[in-house]
Amino acid sequence: MSSSIDLQITLDGRPAKSETRFTRAGAWVLTIASTLPGPDGPVVELHSTYVGHPGLRTRATHLQLGPDCGQSALLSAEHADDRQPEDCLVLFRPRDLAYDHAHRLLELLQQLGHTASVDIPEHAFNALERPATR
Repeated sequence: MSSSIDLQITLDGRPAKSETRFTRAGAWVLTIASTLPGPDGPVVELHSTYVGHPGLRTRATHLQLGPDCGQSALLSAEHADDRQPEDCLVLFRPRDLAYDHAHRLLELLQQLGHTASVDIPEHAFNALERPATR
């Protein structure tokens, strides 16, 4: 089951329509996906999957899709900000991963030549940080 994250995106001085959803695959995998629609299909899509476990640094894969295939990329990164060996960003600090996703989305929009900003209001984290129910 996926839930929404309310990213508030401004694109070239105007509020942009967008949808950002997240889903979990157990305790150690979190995927966050954002789409900004255009008149003829998505302007930009960013799909970020984070995998982590206590004792291991969190790894991320980001699929960036622009208006044409020349602006698409699949990137991988290791997060060096896991504070302690027992820490796990995916389980204990998902807010940090939402910020990482928003930052990468902002970078992608800027690479495409847009003036952009991304804001995440406090209420946007409610579902993301809610403990999973069994």
